[in-house]
This record gives sequence, C-alpha cells and structure tokens, in this order.
Amino acid sequence: MKEKEEKTEDSKLRSRKFAVWLVWLIIAILVLLVLGVSIVITKQTDESLVELFSSALNDFFVVSAIYLGVNVVQKGAFAIADALTSKYKSEKDEEVE
Repeated sequence: MKEKEEKTEDSKLRSRKFAVWLVWLIIAILVLLVLGVSIVITKQTDESLVELFSSALNDFFVVSAIYLGVNVVQKGAFAIADALTSKYKSEKDEEVE
C-alpha cells in the first residue's frame, strides 16, 4: 500500500499540471523580485511594474484554482469509476453463483 502511495506522489510531481503550476509560481516570484529591486533602486513605485505584478499574481491564482479544481474532479471521477467497477464485478459474481 505504501509503495502505491509513493508511486502516486512521484507521478504527481512529474505531471504536466504540476509543471505548469510550478512555472507560474516561479514567474510570480521573479516578478515580485523585479518589482522589489526596482523600488529599492529607484526609490519610487512604478505603476507599470505594480500592474505587471498584479496581473502575474492574478494569473497565478487562476492557474492554481484550475490545477486544484481539475485534481478534485479527477479524484471524484476515479472514485465513481472504481465504485461502478466494483458494483459491476459484484453483480457479475452474483450471476455466476
């Protein structure tokens, strides 16, 4: 059972959805760093950088919501499929007896 959990965790870390989420996390952090460095160097808050960060952060939250939403729907679909499969198998077994 533990091996199956480890395999599932490993496959989740290699999924495309996780890679997209990770890229957006890195983009959001980089934009925040650029904004911070720009504020420190110029001692002014540039509105275009603030707007860029706001846009990148908004996109990151949208990507995160989609990532989490798809994972929840996927787990629900697998649970329903497993339940239907086990029901079908039990009905088949009852017919055989």
